[in-house]
Amino acid sequence: MNSYQVNRAIREAIAFSAIVDIDGVMNPKTGGFHLVQDALDAGHQSIFVRVGTYPPFDIETAETTVIGESWDAHIAAPAGVSAVTISAANCKVANIQASTPAGAGQIFHGFAIAAAYVTIEDCYTAESDADGVFWYNVTGTVVRGGRFTGGDRHGIACVGTYSKISGVRCDNNGTDGIYIAGAGGDSSIVTGCVLVDNGQYGVQIAANDENCVIVGNRAGGNTTGQIADASGTSTVTGNNEN
Repeated sequence: MNSYQVNRAIREAIAFSAIVDIDGVMNPKTGGFHLVQDALDAGHQSIFVRVGTYPPFDIETAETTVIGESWDAHIAAPAGVSAVTISAANCKVANIQASTPAGAGQIFHGFAIAAAYVTIEDCYTAESDADGVFWYNVTGTVVRGGRFTGGDRHGIACVGTYSKISGVRCDNNGTDGIYIAGAGGDSSIVTGCVLVDNGQYGVQIAANDENCVIVGNRAGGNTTGQIADASGTSTVTGNNEN
């Protein structure tokens, strides 16, 4: 089976409109692209990314889905830019590795979210110039599964209301595994996560983040402490802290 036939079979089996393959056949008429951004710019909203290393991309159309073949589908950003930027609502990115070079001293992320109701599912960051996943002043972000490690700052930085973080592993980040930032993360939920060996806390809830729920997580080996709650109104219970 040649590359065109493989791509066609994937599209028909999984209902993707575009297949991105850095080593594949470039044929926009049949949905074949070398770069994720090219598929997005062509108007595709259901994109499958084959294994390979790709430059950054920005999702600007609502209800777009980008799914990787495995964590070897790697979006590798140079210094000075986030790897995956999502600036449209109701989008989903899954099974993708995204990284920015650690130690550059700037604030760029693996996944940067600037729109409501975005889902990051089973994704991975091995290094980041700031946070593995970051969102600011948006509602309803979901991060489900995956691993976020090696960030200069946080594994996940939540600055948005009604966020849900579940089943993730955040380890070996410079500050917190998960940081729920001041006056921006009200009513956020963190459950079923493993938060270990980070430079400050496993989870830190800043002051003014009201009514968060931190339940059923394991936090251990974090340098400053395991779970810190400065909100005074959140529920922190049933966690394994050691």
